[in-house]
Amino acid sequence: AKGSGNRQPGFHIWQAYSLFVHWDSTVAEYLAAKDQPLKLKVFDQQALGIAYEESGEAPDDEKLTDRREPYSQRLIPPDALFLTGACDVQGDRLEWSVWAWGAALTCWLIDRGVILGETADETVWRHLDGVVGQTYPDLRGTRWPIDLFGVDTGFLASWGYMFARRHAASNRVFALKGEDGWHRLAVGSSTAADVD
Repeated sequence: AKGSGNRQPGFHIWQAYSLFVHWDSTVAEYLAAKDQPLKLKVFDQQALGIAYEESGEAPDDEKLTDRREPYSQRLIPPDALFLTGACDVQGDRLEWSVWAWGAALTCWLIDRGVILGETADETVWRHLDGVVGQTYPDLRGTRWPIDLFGVDTGFLASWGYMFARRHAASNRVFALKGEDGWHRLAVGSSTAADVD
């Protein structure tokens, strides 16, 4: 269709249209799956050709909206104890954020930004130096530095290592590497890395 960009047409068809699947087997599949959410999900997706809607006890959007707390961006809330920052490295940009943390893992997004540019070039990393050096005011006007700042080393690791090394004297900037899996520790142990 005109003006549709990269959209592809889609359709929904379920296995009843197949000449190779008998109705009895479709009914048997449903009966075997109806009381087991994981099997029902597979049945909905593969036999009926529809998206499975997860049912659970998540609060509705109005309850979540009512729990919001007002706070100003770039201003530290009264219950904050310290600030952390982190930067994700992509091929064409650095994306960073700064969070204030309070008791019981309460957190507030204080600031965030994107530094556009080739990340295998020193220019974007010099801009990130300014981010690490930023301070943020609390309600009394006292300015707080970022206590710890992490840089992703999953992409262009050597650049992330060089950045962390440049800030080694501050003992506040660390090279980070995320790992998949809930079975892992939230914070692992550090390892030495050569910086070429």
